[in-house]
Amino acid sequence: MDFETKVSEFASEMVLANHRLDVMESRQDNLDKLVATMSVFDSEQKHIKEDVVEIKADVKSLKEKPGKLFDGLVEKIIWAVIGGALAFALGSVGIN
Repeated sequence: MDFETKVSEFASEMVLANHRLDVMESRQDNLDKLVATMSVFDSEQKHIKEDVVEIKADVKSLKEKPGKLFDGLVEKIIWAVIGGALAFALGSVGIN
């Protein structure tokens, strides 16, 4: 092979190598964008998880609230019945 043929082959290989480098740079740019996007998704997912935990706690407290009101009502009714029975018993004995 003569010198011009070798230079021509080398030039062809350089063009192909530059093209491969351009393709790799493009892929790397896309990968960098993907990593940035995934980072944003991760951050948003953490915020959503915190919100879900907060909502669960709120729902749990709301579910417990009617039970507490009912328990208080039952307790008051029991005390009213006991008070009425005691007043009736004392009234029967003659204490006014």
